[in-house]
Amino acid sequence: MQTQLINAIKVVESKDQISICLKKFTVRHIIQLIFMVIVSATFLPYYIQGAITGGAWFFIPVAVPFFVYVFYVLLTNIINSICIDITNDLIRVTQGPLPYFGNKKLSLEQFRSLQIEERINQGRSLRTYYDLIAYTNFGSNITLIKDIEKLEQVEYIKLKLEKFIGAIRKQ
Repeated sequence: MQTQLINAIKVVESKDQISICLKKFTVRHIIQLIFMVIVSATFLPYYIQGAITGGAWFFIPVAVPFFVYVFYVLLTNIINSICIDITNDLIRVTQGPLPYFGNKKLSLEQFRSLQIEERINQGRSLRTYYDLIAYTNFGSNITLIKDIEKLEQVEYIKLKLEKFIGAIRKQ
């Protein structure tokens, strides 16, 4: 078993399995979390108090779950790592340690190829993100990793996965 740590990517490789883990944590996530905490701490109590005293209490079940959901998504972006595990017959993408509902599985028999897609987000500032997409034999695609800011990281992961899958298919 061989373990490498390159550019915030942890690779654990053995003869019949590879595990690649990546932390998506960026400073932008911390800023978003701080902003969300400030907004929640200042706005939410006044909103709830106003809703109760103003008779609009029915808005509370909408606002509180919304803030909890957004806070949880930001927290998972900061804490969770994305792991791609490949065995002889399965590609599995998981996020943890916090539970995440976007985990994916793909049979190696259905797998055809990998491709990197570039997305340009034109918000306040121009940002470029990269996604690693797996294409299947049936013409569909599955996004394995999304919103990575460094092209080198995605290219490295793609190279490692293609090399390992190529070795498995030659057996």
